[in-house]
Amino acid sequence: MDLAFNEIVSHMPDAQSKSAVSPPQFSFRLWRLITLLLPNYLFPFYLALGAEEGGWLTALTALRWASFSVFYWIPTGWLVFGRQGSWIKRWLQGFLVSVPLYFLCLWIVYPLAAANFHPSGIKAWIIYFAGSIPLFLLVVCFAWLTTFRLWSRRTVAGAPMPPPASVNSRSA
Repeated sequence: MDLAFNEIVSHMPDAQSKSAVSPPQFSFRLWRLITLLLPNYLFPFYLALGAEEGGWLTALTALRWASFSVFYWIPTGWLVFGRQGSWIKRWLQGFLVSVPLYFLCLWIVYPLAAANFHPSGIKAWIIYFAGSIPLFLLVVCFAWLTTFRLWSRRTVAGAPMPPPASVNSRSA
């Protein structure tokens, strides 16, 4: 019994050893790359559809979809995970800034559907505000996932995951 306990303790990282696992770190460079890829993965489709329907000038208006990456995803992820401080303060500030950014992106994207973003009453504003909450949570989830290098590497580059360390590779 004592031998098994000593064996378990001997494999645990020491508090002062360099083998201790450090907490995940937010990489702003990686976050920008992911935010340009994930929300815009349908961009080639919109580009081809616009070229087919109205020519290349119409196709270039599909760049409006990139506004969500540039004006919403990047700043929101940085506000929540790219700064130091209390997590409640970062989440609250991130959400408060994300709401006007969400409205800005809708104002930019609505002309693609031959419409104008112009909520007419308080009920319409509440509906749009309610729509900003799931998008904020989605961005926060992806920003949180980018703190894990293996997930980020596999998602962006398609790199294979390294094999897990073998439990049975102990020296006898």
